[in-house]
Amino acid sequence: SSLAFLLELPSGLAAIHLVQETVSLRRTREMAAMSMMRACLLAAALLVASGDEMAFVDVSSTDTINIRQLDVPVNSKRGIASFFTEDPMAAHDWAIQSTMLTTLRSELAAVAKPRSAAAGRIRKIEEELSPLWRVAKKNERGAITNNTMRYVAHRYFTNKYGWSVKGLQPAGASWLHVMAVTPDVRQVTKYIAPTYLHEELLTATGAEDLDIHRLALFISTIEHLIHAEMLDYLYSVHRVMQVKVAGEKTEGELDTIISSFMLIYAFGTNLEVSTKRDLDKSAAFLQENHKGWQQLQARIQDLKKSKPDAGTKGFNGLMDFVEAIAKDYRQWQNPTCTEARERLLAMPSYKDGQVSLADFAPVHVAGYRLLFSEQQDYLQKLGALDESTAGDPKLLVANYITSQALCLTTASYYTVCCHNPCEDIMAKLEHATGEPSATADQIASALAEGGAGRLLTEAERASLDALTANNSRVVLHERPLAMWLHSIFPVDCPMPRDHETINPKTADEWMADPGSNVQDTEELMLEVSDNLARYTTLGLEGVDASLKEEEAAEEVDESVDHIVEPYTAKQDINPANGSRRGAGFGSFCQMLASLAMLASMVALIVALVQSALATSGLYSDKVKVHARPLATHDIVA
Repeated sequence: SSLAFLLELPSGLAAIHLVQETVSLRRTREMAAMSMMRACLLAAALLVASGDEMAFVDVSSTDTINIRQLDVPVNSKRGIASFFTEDPMAAHDWAIQSTMLTTLRSELAAVAKPRSAAAGRIRKIEEELSPLWRVAKKNERGAITNNTMRYVAHRYFTNKYGWSVKGLQPAGASWLHVMAVTPDVRQVTKYIAPTYLHEELLTATGAEDLDIHRLALFISTIEHLIHAEMLDYLYSVHRVMQVKVAGEKTEGELDTIISSFMLIYAFGTNLEVSTKRDLDKSAAFLQENHKGWQQLQARIQDLKKSKPDAGTKGFNGLMDFVEAIAKDYRQWQNPTCTEARERLLAMPSYKDGQVSLADFAPVHVAGYRLLFSEQQDYLQKLGALDESTAGDPKLLVANYITSQALCLTTASYYTVCCHNPCEDIMAKLEHATGEPSATADQIASALAEGGAGRLLTEAERASLDALTANNSRVVLHERPLAMWLHSIFPVDCPMPRDHETINPKTADEWMADPGSNVQDTEELMLEVSDNLARYTTLGLEGVDASLKEEEAAEEVDESVDHIVEPYTAKQDINPANGSRRGAGFGSFCQMLASLAMLASMVALIVALVQSALATSGLYSDKVKVHARPLATHDIVA
């Protein structure tokens, strides 16, 4: 039998999924013993869960406890309170599996209709991919592997939109060898979505790897998912804010809709637990207290001037406008990146792309962000430190600027990070050669071209010649060239490091083997959420604690089910340390009361199932009873 329980506990929200694969309902003594074991194992599993986390755990017929999800918190806070959670965007980091598969199938169907708009869009993507495809490393079939796909897709999205798609990093594929997305899974985290779609695309097309056509299909599917999600957010804003969908909008209605949309897109507000009053109060609170929000609103007003008819074209006009905001989001962030770079270069200890860590101290930047607040151990994880000199660690400027430290996640499938100028340099080399490798003359000539060309010194040319000494050519997307580019452009080109799975910065790091450590995926998600949490609370350190709790203390509408069912997968864990942020139940008395309640619930459910089966006469050696908690999208869809 398979039973799922959702329990509201004093310490927070936890969901436990018990699986008993084969049970003979005729053996009443065994069933009684099993109900006791279930209660004990359920209680033990709950001890690893903490407040506001969803923890699905399997208990198999052999009593093995297996984790069934990536251990991440789910934000169920409302209004202002959501800004102060560990991961304000958690409610939006899940994608419906069936929606992803349906979208992929629609893209595949479009190919069968060459004259359709979708088929035309896919052909255009192929054309845009062609320059990078020609120089990408391919196998004996002339195709690319999952590793190379990540880099090519990353370059496409950053060049065209300024987006860093969640899960394209090698860490986004590290789950593949130890977990599985089974048909009964409703939602998966967006950080595994690219690899999942890649695997499903190969299965649907019967291929082992990607040619340029299948790569364009993959990219088109992600674009389609992003567009559909934006539609859903915009429609949900109309519903919650009680504004009619059709027809023209007044200036006030337009401002209300766009402001509410940005609460979701940039700050992670969860509409499924929020009301019109929550959104109004949140926007007013940010406008009064959050400098970054104020700057963002000013940027949106400037965009409105370039689209004066945004409110006169109905829903479609609004959709075009919010997508323009999304495409402009990195441009809005650019001043922060520029300011960070200039401040680092102006530090007294700056030399050759590095500054002493002793000069690295927190500073506010024109109301946008708090910079340079990361601790040394975190900078190590980012791959932004050079510790080759004992006792004098150096911050690598290019590595820091292009790391997760300056990224801001969104409610969509991507984060927005600082531009990596080394990718522009790589594009020049790729265009000049048109092949996966290049000669020293080709590289030197390409770098010298253009108004901002760079002529190599004799020493620099000698070091380049040394790279090509063995076979007269150097591979464009491998580490030796990346190291050489860093030596020539120490501020623009990151130094290759040993932290490539979570924070890739060079081509070889993007194409690195992801391995099978699923904790890398979790670490990536944690870094992204930590950065956003620092941003949503920017300048609010002095806000009275009672204000933070005010929204959370209000009664939530119980007519709406706020459960988000996480990713289901397979991986053994130790119940004693399986939760990344385990916080326990609090007091010993609370724990005893909770355990008693759980035991009673399990015994009651087992008794009800037995009674129902006995009444109906449905006895067999193997009877499946399957009950799953509803996901939020079961309610809103």
